[in-house]
Amino acid sequence: MPLTGRPAVVYRAARLAALFDIVAAVGWLALLVGAFGDTAGGDPSLDLWFRVFQAIALAGALGAFAAAADLARVWRDGQAG
Repeated sequence: MPLTGRPAVVYRAARLAALFDIVAAVGWLALLVGAFGDTAGGDPSLDLWFRVFQAIALAGALGAFAAAADLARVWRDGQAG
């Protein structure tokens, strides 16, 4: 049975949050390896990228509420999963 209405929105929001988490983790890893791979250390030109990945990580963290709501929906209705 396909999801419609609010359950569909919550389901998609939870999946989008997971994608944000993956992008944030990979981005931070790439940024840190690139920034600290040499002896120069932090490069001020990378500040914007730090803020971008912070915002993506925040969106993923806030999306955890959507994942919790989706989990609660599935637990309440065993057939919904």
